[in-house]
Amino acid sequence: MNKVYITDFGAGEGVLNNAEAIQAAIDGCAAGGTVVIPAGTFVSGAIKLCGNMTLYLEKGAVLQGSGDCRDYEKHASRGWRDYDSLWFDAFICAEDAENVNIEGEGTIDGVDCFNPKGEEGFRGPHCMRFVRCKNMRISGLHIKRSANYAMFFINSSNLSVDNVSVCGGHDGIHSHNCNNAVVSGCDFRTGDDCVAGSDNINFMIRDCKFNTSCNGFRLGCLNLTAERCQFWGPGEFLHLSQKRNNMLCAIIHFSPPDRNPLLPSGNWQLDDITADNCETLYHVARSEPWQSGQPVFTVKFENTRATNIERPVTVADERRDTALSFKDSSIELRPGITGKSVIKCDGFDSLELKNVKLAGNAGAPAVDICDGNRASFENTGILAVDIRAENIKSANFLS
Repeated sequence: MNKVYITDFGAGEGVLNNAEAIQAAIDGCAAGGTVVIPAGTFVSGAIKLCGNMTLYLEKGAVLQGSGDCRDYEKHASRGWRDYDSLWFDAFICAEDAENVNIEGEGTIDGVDCFNPKGEEGFRGPHCMRFVRCKNMRISGLHIKRSANYAMFFINSSNLSVDNVSVCGGHDGIHSHNCNNAVVSGCDFRTGDDCVAGSDNINFMIRDCKFNTSCNGFRLGCLNLTAERCQFWGPGEFLHLSQKRNNMLCAIIHFSPPDRNPLLPSGNWQLDDITADNCETLYHVARSEPWQSGQPVFTVKFENTRATNIERPVTVADERRDTALSFKDSSIELRPGITGKSVIKCDGFDSLELKNVKLAGNAGAPAVDICDGNRASFENTGILAVDIRAENIKSANFLS
C-alpha cells in the first residue's frame, strides 16, 4: 500500500498554511494508502480526505489549525438540511467516503479558531466532520482546542472511536442519523457535551471517562449500551458561551424538533456507571425544547454509583412513555441539599427499583412520583414515609 509523508509534498514547520501540500499528499493516495504527518508542528487550513486511506500522525506530530477562519471555507458542506453552511466548516472532512482512518499518537489542535459569523457568534470550524461515510476509525489521537465539535458525524455508519482524548473545545462527539458506532477507551474533557446527537441507532460506549461543563451524554439513540464509564464534574474546561464549569447532567435525552427526528430513544442498558458532582444523573423532560421531538422508552441502569448529585433522577413525561429502572445501585444527594427528592418522576410509564440505596434526602420524600402507570420497589429499605406516590395505576412497594 502506498505510504507518503506530507513533507515530500512541500509541507514544513515554518509554513503559515500547509493545506495545499497536505491535500496533494492526500490526493496522491486516492487509490488507497497512508498519509503520514511526522513529528513536528504543521499548520493547515481545511483538508478533505478520500476513501480507502489512513491519515497517520506520528508521535510528536501536531496538525495545527490555522487561526484564520477563512482558511476553512473551501470544503464547507452544504448538503445537510438548510443550516447555515458556516456551521459545517471543518479542519478535516470527508464526504461519501468509505474505509477512512485517522490514527496515531499525535495531536490535532483546533486552536479555538474564532469566527464572528459562526455559531453563537464565535465558534469556528469543527476539528473533524464526516458526511455520508462508512467504515471509519479514529484511534489513538489527542484532540484539543476544537473550535466547535471535535468529531461530527452525519448520516454515517460503522464508526469506531478508540483511545482518543479530547481536551477543551465543545462537543467531543456529535452524531446525527448514524448507526453502528463503538466508542471505547476514550477520555473526553470538554467545555460542552461529551457525546451528543440524535436519530442514532446501535451505539456501544465502554471504558470511557467523561468530564464536562455541560452534559456527559446528551443523546437520542435507539439501542445504546454503555458500560464501565465514569462521569464527573466540575468541568476542567470552561463552557465558553455561558462562562461556567458546573456539570449539568450525566445523561439526558436529546431529540430536538428542528432536526425533524424520526426515531425514538430506547433499549438503553447502562451498566457499571459512576457519576460524581453533577447536577443530575438522568433527566427527561418532554416539554423542554431539546427533548420534545421523539419519546424515550426503556432505560435500564445496573451497578450505578452516583454521589454528590443535586437532583439525581428527574422525569417529566406527560405522555407516559418512559420506562426507567435501577438495579443493584446507589444514588446519593449532594451533602447539604435539603428539600429535594432523590428520584422525582411526574409522568412516566414505569419505575422499577431493585436492590437500590437512596441516601441524603432531608425535608422531602426520597421518592416523589405521580401520574405513572407502574411503580415497583424491591429491597430498597425505603420506608413508606419516604415515598410520595399519587395517581399511580399499579404500585408494589416491598422495602
